[in-house]
Amino acid sequence: MLRQALEEMGVPWEQYRILSEIEKDKKFRTYSGKKHIFYLELDAKQSLERFIIKLEEEIKAEAADAQKDSFVLEVATNKKNQKTVRQRLVRALEILEVSSAQYKIRFE
Repeated sequence: MLRQALEEMGVPWEQYRILSEIEKDKKFRTYSGKKHIFYLELDAKQSLERFIIKLEEEIKAEAADAQKDSFVLEVATNKKNQKTVRQRLVRALEILEVSSAQYKIRFE
């Protein structure tokens, strides 16, 4: 029903995703189904390189596949630094070639 309403409004399907459909539709799944949860303590003062190193260590410790598995990143950081930490974390994941569909970032 929601999809029909968006189509009638002229919104192309590439511009939106409906979560319940993504979970059912295999064409949106880009990972093997293994889900890993990482608990990270990050600070905005840390460099992008440190973020990459920390992520690589976590991925290696869990024997995860960065191109197939999904990740939930639970981050402990100062509330005022969350935006900066998120930006660096997203950039680090891009460098590690982790698709944006494979991860979720949550702040404690």
